[in-house]
Amino acid sequence: MNRSYLTNKKEQLLTDRKAHIQSFKDEHPESFFTVFKLAGQNPELPYPKKENGQLDTTAQLIAYREAYFYNTALGDRRLLHTPVINHKLKNYTEQLLDQRADSLIKYLTPVLDRSLKDDEMFKFMVNWLAIKFEKPKIMGGEKVLVHLVDRYFTDERAFWYKENPDELRKLRRKVDDMRVSMLGMTGQDLKCKNLDGEYVSLYELDAEVKVVYIYSYTCSHCRERTPVLVDILKEWQEKGVEVYALCNDPEEDKWRAFVEKYNMQDFHNVIDPNYESRYYKKYHIDVTPEAYVLDQKHTIVAKDLHPNQLPPVFKKALK
Repeated sequence: MNRSYLTNKKEQLLTDRKAHIQSFKDEHPESFFTVFKLAGQNPELPYPKKENGQLDTTAQLIAYREAYFYNTALGDRRLLHTPVINHKLKNYTEQLLDQRADSLIKYLTPVLDRSLKDDEMFKFMVNWLAIKFEKPKIMGGEKVLVHLVDRYFTDERAFWYKENPDELRKLRRKVDDMRVSMLGMTGQDLKCKNLDGEYVSLYELDAEVKVVYIYSYTCSHCRERTPVLVDILKEWQEKGVEVYALCNDPEEDKWRAFVEKYNMQDFHNVIDPNYESRYYKKYHIDVTPEAYVLDQKHTIVAKDLHPNQLPPVFKKALK
């Protein structure tokens, strides 16, 4: 058997299979089997060419992505009794979309809008995505959750909260706390007390790049990551980076002991036991330590990173 024969045989089998599936749609369009079978099919992979004859992989991805839910009946709640919706959402969000908040929002919105045809389908899909992006694995991914809550978790659309409206209000407050310190937002000024008892302003630090480092002296991750940040600052401080290290615990003696133990003398160490600066309203603290990187204009350019991930951010911000 030569290669040409095998290629033709493969193409014929694919054509026959496509015709067989199409027969379900033609003969039994409303049957659950047909709806399920069609929903489980991946789109045909197109092969668009550039002017030079080479495969245009970008156009290929865009076309495939746009067709991914084409045969999925998002208005048919019967599909919720199968794994197909969960599988397609997972593959779509993790494999086919750029892992950037704006891109995710752009492509997830029309899919969710289609699911509005059926209450139960919409409820499943929007909550699946909200849970996924409540604690996102990508930097800045909380912007997706903010978008979802703003657009879909409304009194009219989030019908499952009608018996418990306080939970919906709680979710909205949580999102409002996230909103102020998302990527691209202006990091707000803080004025907190330093080791000498003087109030130090974040904005007044003489640095091109500022790291707002919020930690707890009781936190095991803080004990692990603080020495790493100390070592990194030794290299980057002379290049224009400063760390505004805010302890979010109340006891000053334990704060001072932590600063000394971990050699944080090159940081701008501050504490705010009475919450005078309202830092918890200006910078969302999900877990400690939290690290926000602000550029020359105080724009938040990075967040939620391990100290080892900061040098490339510094390099870019200092250009």
